[in-house]
Amino acid sequence: RLYSGNMDLLLVESDGRVWVIDFKGQVAPDSTDQLVSNGEFRKNVLQVEAYRKGLERAGYTVAGCGLLFLGKMVWVGW
Repeated sequence: RLYSGNMDLLLVESDGRVWVIDFKGQVAPDSTDQLVSNGEFRKNVLQVEAYRKGLERAGYTVAGCGLLFLGKMVWVGW
């Protein structure tokens, strides 16, 4: 499967580990259940995980990933 896209933010820590962060303009869900039941969330996670896999294949150590919902500044990380 071929993916195309750009990371919104790649943070590099002093030890070289990186964080993959994707900004989301849509309103953040009010609960974890609402977030997980939303089909858009699955699509967003697949997108960020594709970035993670690409970075790991390029030799980077990924410390974590996450979505930052800009409307309420809600962070969902893993």
